[in-house]
Amino acid sequence: MQDHREVESLFREFEYLQGRDEDAGRVVHTACAELKMHDTLNTELFRPAVLEAAGEAGLERLLAEVEDGQQTIRDLIEQVEQTDADHDKRDAHFSALAEHVERQFKEAETQVFPQAKKLKRLDLMSVAAEMKARKSAIMAEI
Repeated sequence: MQDHREVESLFREFEYLQGRDEDAGRVVHTACAELKMHDTLNTELFRPAVLEAAGEAGLERLLAEVEDGQQTIRDLIEQVEQTDADHDKRDAHFSALAEHVERQFKEAETQVFPQAKKLKRLDLMSVAAEMKARKSAIMAEI
């Protein structure tokens, strides 16, 4: 959830800086990088751990819906990154990305996380530690 708050903060900063191409571009770049990292952590560690612990069809369906939303986010990031920094379309694509991401974060925090916390076979502390270590490795690569 800390990653969620950081990305949301970047979205607010972008709203403030919109129209200042260089500063807004920095925020766009940072937000896209953070979202890619977040996606990697979810795809490699969080979702597999939850699915392994769950064994429940309802949670599998919910995680499949989340994955569909993540694919939309990946597509939107690609659109943002392929649009010129000084182009109004970049701002429009980034705003659409922000709206979609915020919906995904809300769904994760209100539906996925509460169900995951109930899973007796899921060691959230271990998963969080793995995610933190992987995030550090990704940051070192960048």
